Amino acid sequence: MKFIHTSDWHIGRSLCGVSLLEDQRHFLRQFMDYLEKERPDAVVIAGDLYDRPVPSAEAMELLDEFFSKTVLELKIPVLAVAGNHDSGQRLAYERDFLAKAGLHMAGTLTNPAETVALSDEWGPVCFHLLPWLDPAAVNSLFPEEERVRTMQEAFDRMTESVFLNVKPGVRNVLVCHGYFSMGSGGSQVEELGGSELVDLSAYRDFSYIAAGHIHRKMPAGPNLRYCGSILKYSPNEIANTPSVTAVELDGQGGCAWREVSFPPLHDMRKITGDFADLLELPRTEDYIFAELTDLELVLDPARRLRERFPNLLGVAYTQREQISSAFTVEAEEAKNLSISELFSQFYQEITGVSLSEDAVKLVSDAAYQAEKEAHE
Repeated sequence: MKFIHTSDWHIGRSLCGVSLLEDQRHFLRQFMDYLEKERPDAVVIAGDLYDRPVPSAEAMELLDEFFSKTVLELKIPVLAVAGNHDSGQRLAYERDFLAKAGLHMAGTLTNPAETVALSDEWGPVCFHLLPWLDPAAVNSLFPEEERVRTMQEAFDRMTESVFLNVKPGVRNVLVCHGYFSMGSGGSQVEELGGSELVDLSAYRDFSYIAAGHIHRKMPAGPNLRYCGSILKYSPNEIANTPSVTAVELDGQGGCAWREVSFPPLHDMRKITGDFADLLELPRTEDYIFAELTDLELVLDPARRLRERFPNLLGVAYTQREQISSAFTVEAEEAKNLSISELFSQFYQEITGVSLSEDAVKLVSDAAYQAEKEAHE
């Protein structure tokens, strides 16, 4: 069986005030062309379809376009779970319109957990759908049980629900959204993106675990994989290469996968250098974060850079931040220094260059005027 694992679409997201909807539309249309050519047995979306619980009308129209094309026209089942950015109730409502056609959307928790069985020449593959969950949601689902307090306890409780649908000798796939590992030796960070680290060792016999929430593609265990987001969504993700993961299961539950990337409408890059040098770089429509190494402040750098980089998203002075600000003067020494002398020492410590004579005079005049006004 061949299915496509994808997650973290964040449809409707904006970055630095710039809407990424057209970038997302560009990706999804390439993705639909790929699906039409490859004809996988299913598409698995591991959460965060939308960027916010109440998406815009434009965001909803774009996702509906994907569902209609994939489920109704291509006849490819879509199995999805809600992520922490989604409204589970809203996604569950959307599912009702296309459920019979092959859209399986686990927006909210159920007991037992929702399971979808698809078949190939070797028999059934059971996809177990676990949407984003927290202790409060699990406690509401099991009011008669002992209350859970942590994400680990919540997943352990839901694991019992999932395993009600596990049959011996049948290949199983878990679809989930959160921060996961497989036993010891994982990440030392105990929380990421509002999710506590959860050990999914109970699922180590599953053929594959399709996880969402982390935007960087990576394995997190022998059978646990994050496919990453479909676009770069922050400056911290510039090094990422967004993709989807094509997964193939053999008749014994063995798993092979490969990454499939699509050219973005706009790449996201960081450029670094003196302001004058950056102005000499080729014009580009990419999303740009500029890092200026100038020691002196540049007048209105964003406006001037935007003439060459129309999709400039941010400007920062890296060199000024890197220079040590640990400037100290002993109290007794400070008593014997004028304000202009103190400022000159401070300026040299921060910038690495001496204050000009004209600047020293300007500081001295300003200090004199301030002191005069204080005594009037």
